[in-house]
Amino acid sequence: MEEWRSASRAQDRKLWQTLWYVGAALTLTLASSILVALGGFGAAATDWFYVQQAVLLLLSAAGTVFALRRWRTLRG
Repeated sequence: MEEWRSASRAQDRKLWQTLWYVGAALTLTLASSILVALGGFGAAATDWFYVQQAVLLLLSAAGTVFALRRWRTLRG
């Protein structure tokens, strides 16, 4: 029975670690897209673009922080 719990815990750690990595990559991608648009390197961005990107950035950052905390809790 203990082996099953240990395996399940390892899978949970791997899941939250993967979600943390994906969230960090998504957060960096969204932040860079906003910076590129602000720098004028891309097409002309509207205010709606910045609102969408800001909301996605906040959601991504919050999910990433949650995944990181969960992974650290399961790790230690």
